[in-house]
Amino acid sequence: MSYSQCVELFRAGILDGLEICTPQLRTIVDNDNPLFPLNAMALSIIPWFSQAEIAFRTQTDTKTLQVAEWEHYYFFSDLCNCHSGPLATAAQYSREAWEQPPDGLTHLQMAHLIFLAGAEALIGSTVRTRFYEILDTLQDSCTFNGQFSLEENLSAYDGWFEYIVSDPDEKCRSNYCDIVQASKTGKQLTTFWK
Repeated sequence: MSYSQCVELFRAGILDGLEICTPQLRTIVDNDNPLFPLNAMALSIIPWFSQAEIAFRTQTDTKTLQVAEWEHYYFFSDLCNCHSGPLATAAQYSREAWEQPPDGLTHLQMAHLIFLAGAEALIGSTVRTRFYEILDTLQDSCTFNGQFSLEENLSAYDGWFEYIVSDPDEKCRSNYCDIVQASKTGKQLTTFWK
């Protein structure tokens, strides 16, 4: 078991989940709303229950890291849990890693690493590029005429859209996507300041 394998399994699961969820996303977008109705995507991971799914926050949802409070969470959760083999594989891998952490790591520390792996997969260019391709097709049925772009930012927030992985037990009350992006940016910038 490895961190990089966990990232790759989550990446494959998210990509599969996006394809499964696209028809439902289209129904949410296709409502003559002047604002694009989606403003966040989350990868919800509960390794101790062997659970992983993606969810989407709409403009009317409260901006919270508690994705289960989002209006469409349970619908997307059910879609992913019932139809995504790759997400189920990632969830099972995360459970096995959580149950048997390497020597020297606690279950809490292992969960932290699993959330970081999920966040790395979610904000990686492969997932974001595919997601933006899907959003471009959804945009055609909406009055939103913005541009979906893949830009490097200091956080996992693209100016109007947020990527979220959070600890469901709130042992860490941060967005793991922000942690991953801040760490990556810090490593890049510290090479200039020695």
